Amino acid sequence: MNLNAWKLVGVICSGIWLLVSGSVTALISLIALAALFEPKPPNPNPEYWSFKVFGYVLLKDIRPWIAPGYILFGVGPVIGFAILMNKLGHPLGSAQLIGLGICAIIPFVWFLLAVYWP
Repeated sequence: MNLNAWKLVGVICSGIWLLVSGSVTALISLIALAALFEPKPPNPNPEYWSFKVFGYVLLKDIRPWIAPGYILFGVGPVIGFAILMNKLGHPLGSAQLIGLGICAIIPFVWFLLAVYWP
């Protein structure tokens, strides 16, 4: 199999990776945002534990690390793939870069619509 076929497979897999990792990041952000609006600290009573309280307890410390985690584990491998292809002498074309950019921005649009849609 020639390098152009591997490049096409890599671009498709990178697009899927951006969609999946961005969607997981957006979902975690939405849960953390819902936990932010918890009216009072969670009750230590075991009967009180609900999904919202569980999210509050787990995600109150994760909130500052959501965006850097997406950049490191979501966008970082895709940038590494683009650099590798450039070093091998087959840089990604503008259409492929635009496609990867669209795959990277779709989860953020979904997040913004989920937060700000009336």
